[in-house]
Amino acid sequence: MCARWEHQTALKGDVLYVDGGLETIYDGNERWTDEFYLGLNYYLLGVNMSGSWDWETNISISIWNKSASTPSPPTSLRGHLFQGLPEDPKIYLYGGADFSSNSSRHNYSSPNAGVLWSYDTVERSDWAAIDISNASPWQPTRGAHAEASDLGLAFYLNGEAGDVESIAVWGNLSTLVAHLEGMIVLDTANTTGRTAWNISTEAMTGGTPRSGAGMAYVPEMGESGALVLVGGIAREPLITDDPASGELINLSQIQIWDVSSWLSSPDKNGTWYTQTATGTVPALRTDFCLVAATAADGSSHNIYLYGGRNPKSGTIYDDVYALSLPSFTWTRLFEGQSPRWGHTCHLVPNSTQLVTLGGALDLERATCDWEWRGVAALDVWSVTWNSVFDAGARPYKVTQGVAEVVGGGDAGGATLTAPAGGWETEALAGLFERRGSSSSTSTGTAAAGSGSGSKGSSTGAIVGGVVGGIAGAVLVALAVMRLWVRSRISRGAS
Repeated sequence: MCARWEHQTALKGDVLYVDGGLETIYDGNERWTDEFYLGLNYYLLGVNMSGSWDWETNISISIWNKSASTPSPPTSLRGHLFQGLPEDPKIYLYGGADFSSNSSRHNYSSPNAGVLWSYDTVERSDWAAIDISNASPWQPTRGAHAEASDLGLAFYLNGEAGDVESIAVWGNLSTLVAHLEGMIVLDTANTTGRTAWNISTEAMTGGTPRSGAGMAYVPEMGESGALVLVGGIAREPLITDDPASGELINLSQIQIWDVSSWLSSPDKNGTWYTQTATGTVPALRTDFCLVAATAADGSSHNIYLYGGRNPKSGTIYDDVYALSLPSFTWTRLFEGQSPRWGHTCHLVPNSTQLVTLGGALDLERATCDWEWRGVAALDVWSVTWNSVFDAGARPYKVTQGVAEVVGGGDAGGATLTAPAGGWETEALAGLFERRGSSSSTSTGTAAAGSGSGSKGSSTGAIVGGVVGGIAGAVLVALAVMRLWVRSRISRGAS
């Protein structure tokens, strides 16, 4: 492989799965001089995340042949791979564009509209197809996606639909696409007998759906978490052959969707809020990656943005920004000389390690990724890029550059806790009311030290009992939350 982009990924347990995507492949033995051709990644790949690695020397990547499955799942571009509940062994593949010019290779299976695919990562048996055609008549690509894995819910917003007959319009995946309204909500736990909903987003988009946007789930906001939507390009829901048509969304305009507002009435569309962000706002762009983490004390939620491109100007970015909530402040953390777009990234839970996967370095086919294994690691605390993934870089710590802007330190303590221009609605401010000590459970836990002598043993026993009690309480709280979510969805579905 020379480069891979427009794929889909999921971090499940100790494995980072990579599915589909476009690849440039060199036809010969000389990586940098032989002729390249365009193809697809027909396999499911798995990066071992159970320990530290250096992609230059000792990274372990497994390969599974999807075409051996009956039924055979599709090879697609820019859908999404969802991890499901932590205790669920399956991963879930939704959406993605068709690349029909390669349909004769590798027992190629075209994406099917109205299907959610699942794969058991423990049994490693055949893939299974779940019919969701009532909610998803299209096979969307380049939509914004996020997952509330603690609730067993996944989200895919807007995007495009169309076969990839050509790459003449590079990066748009097709010369003819339709732009899609709505947000698909998937119940990967499927405890209600219903797997998917298609809810309207017109109140937020104004009738001009987005593609190439980024969306992140923040579990600590509100009663059941919230989705944070940024960037992308908005277009009329019509068929077009111009990848630069439409209006790029200013990244100072942040949209928030309250998950509990939909859970209380699943037959409706939930509530969207808009808030203006300040600070060093990123340039207009699409096709970046977005992840979120919360300070140990819950005083700030930090959403990291990396890379992307401007489809109108052709500019590609190599930069990292953080959007800190509830101050709604953008901070530029890094600016380099190795731009990329069409990549994915994951922030390892309770860690400072952000792992990036793939991406195109320019708008040409014959450019190899210098990160030749297709992965890299960024420590978000020190903002240091490395070929090494450090499995011991725990817990999550607020980025130093962010703390300098919003106040506090590694564990939180933010003093800037409201937007500079005030709240655009007090209801949005209510989503940031702290929910007590449980607000830090998804990203940070305190480590207990060990003493010496009998006092040390006694302290260790007390600390162990306290930590065990907290852990038990958290597990009970999660179980209650899931039952509450299921009951609310069931009432709405019935």
